[in-house]
Amino acid sequence: MPNAELLTTAQAARELNVHRSTLTRMVQDGKIKSAVRGEGIRGGMFFRASEIRRAKSRMQSERAA
Repeated sequence: MPNAELLTTAQAARELNVHRSTLTRMVQDGKIKSAVRGEGIRGGMFFRASEIRRAKSRMQSERAA
């Protein structure tokens, strides 16, 4: 998997138009999956661009309903 496909938490949050803490809650709630998670409580998360596109599409559908 190319590294260019991975987004940082900040990049993913910006793409979804949510705060980083909201994105973290979305991961905890199982609404989105991180591709890589660093060690420890403050371990950074990285997301596949395809997962962010899927989540963005789902969020837009929910808002339209």
